[in-house]
Amino acid sequence: MVISILNAVAHLLAKITPAGALVFHKATTPDDFKRLQQEYLKRDGVLFPEEYLRAGSCFLVLNTLGEMVGSFAVIHNAEPRTLLQLPEHARHTFLASLKPGERVVEATAVWLEKQKHHITASTLFWVRMFTEIYKDKRTVSVFSCDLRKPSLEKMYKKGAGGIVYRGPIQALPGMEANGAEEEVVFFQRRFDCAKGFFRELTRRFGKLISNQNPATLSNASESESSSH
Repeated sequence: MVISILNAVAHLLAKITPAGALVFHKATTPDDFKRLQQEYLKRDGVLFPEEYLRAGSCFLVLNTLGEMVGSFAVIHNAEPRTLLQLPEHARHTFLASLKPGERVVEATAVWLEKQKHHITASTLFWVRMFTEIYKDKRTVSVFSCDLRKPSLEKMYKKGAGGIVYRGPIQALPGMEANGAEEEVVFFQRRFDCAKGFFRELTRRFGKLISNQNPATLSNASESESSSH
């Protein structure tokens, strides 16, 4: 039900403002993965191992000109790096709290270029990512935020189900250039996603309706990214 509604929202937005359309290109070739790795390294200082990215579904987000303006990855066939960087007791406490049958995936390599999208494109981006994450209703997603980014933390908190951990982390391979020493790690279930998303969607549709030229609206939030 939730996935069907998200897809309907995406189609509606594309019809309202076609200029905000995005192309979601699934990474399959070595060049695709290299491009995703290098863009995210440049933006957030994290170089994800290619084998880790291949353990999930990774998407290069392109605008109508074919320019890469974002990416995201949903890792479902490897232990989440987000959890591996935590103290052992915090990781085990979270895993022990899961309900029977639930499985953990990681949402990572998330970014969307602020200067090259407006409110419709931003909404389409989040719809597509949530759709990829919550195809399985038993999914619990984890994602993290550097504590040096309080605005991003505030945004992520709106749709989170709770906090797994907040504090010092252990740097993993590929994080050397990032310099993050403390992070907050969130978890989210499908219901949390739906509640947070539709609250935000109501706010965004209000902007679209009240503005005579919605294609010029820019997202009020800062450029979104998550790293681990």
